[in-house]
Amino acid sequence: MNCLFHTESLQGHPQVYCRVIGEALLARGARVVIAAADAHDDWAERWNDLSVFKGDSRVTVVASPAGLSAEDLVALQQAHAIDSTLLIEADVLRPQFHRISAGVAPRLRGRVAAIFSRTTEWYPGEDFYSGLPLATVQPGLVNRLRRWNREWFQRERSDRYFFETVLMRKRVIDRIVVKDERIAARFGEPVTWMPEIYKLFNSVDNEVQCREFELWQPRLQDAISRVAPQECLLYFGAGAWYKGYDWFLELLARNPCAFGVHAGSGIRYENGKRFTGTPEATRTRLLAEGRLVETGGYVSSQRLVEWLFSAVPLFVSTHRLTVSSGTMLQALDAGTPVLVPETGLVGYRAGTLGLGLTYKYGDVEDMGRQWARMKTMDLAAARSRGQAFMERFSRAAVDQYFSELLLS
Repeated sequence: MNCLFHTESLQGHPQVYCRVIGEALLARGARVVIAAADAHDDWAERWNDLSVFKGDSRVTVVASPAGLSAEDLVALQQAHAIDSTLLIEADVLRPQFHRISAGVAPRLRGRVAAIFSRTTEWYPGEDFYSGLPLATVQPGLVNRLRRWNREWFQRERSDRYFFETVLMRKRVIDRIVVKDERIAARFGEPVTWMPEIYKLFNSVDNEVQCREFELWQPRLQDAISRVAPQECLLYFGAGAWYKGYDWFLELLARNPCAFGVHAGSGIRYENGKRFTGTPEATRTRLLAEGRLVETGGYVSSQRLVEWLFSAVPLFVSTHRLTVSSGTMLQALDAGTPVLVPETGLVGYRAGTLGLGLTYKYGDVEDMGRQWARMKTMDLAAARSRGQAFMERFSRAAVDQYFSELLLS
């Protein structure tokens, strides 16, 4: 069976998805075509996680047009005799699904499954970032009127119309793949929940990654050992707005006994995403006080990542984005209980399953209070529940899910 993976770009999680899902399908005798706008001839060097496929005759990597149309996608399917297609970043293809539904673009060939990330406004009716109910994040008569206008007079632009009419009723695709189990429980087929892929499985560090581990693990171990373990805050990833980099620094600054580890690249500015306070000044002060250590760049060693999340007794997530969190899953995978916002999918999981504690979204003061409370708790039960929860995201669970989705 020939399977096509399409993604607009291989940057970030799509590269990991292609690697993990590709390995699962190859083990079951399939052939895999990976198509992305930035999949050029140097793909094996540029996208390190895919380098294992270099020289494998069962894997083809091709550059596809940016802003792919339905016609382009059908041409790709025909060119490679595709039986089954996985659209990894399906949100960007919404205009094409509307075109197919309206009969102005060709229907896709074979079995088609599409992964959607921006589903919260459809169900359960939450803001994509904060996870707050939409009614509370759209105050004022003007905002309410705009929403009512979209829902009643411009229905075809609404998320509900898109998912329930374009995709489900007109069956433009075979499977709507979501990361939020609440949606699959509410609607059933053709909506299906996927175990989120947050890491490479059985990954062995290459020579460069081994050097990275040997360089940073002793330094970070030495820094962490200078404070009580429960006073250590871990921030993983780029200093981004959606990860709450400014809130991490503020929480650290408010707690004089605390010590911070930032494993990832520095502060990242994005249009329309404004940090609170003065994170640059706070960072400089914390560094001068010896209360912050930074790797200063992307951490690629899986061994180092796993060590970091197991080196702290609890993980405080400062994320603004509550729809999902790979760092939350990495912490739970390491047996580390979590403190997360009380809203969105992360809050739902932590609160209903007892994976740790929650705090009021965007409230650094409450974050500090709940962190202080968590330090005094016996977390053995939370660790046990977290490890049981993570069985849903195991290699076996991921392999079985995507094999059934694409090969059955």
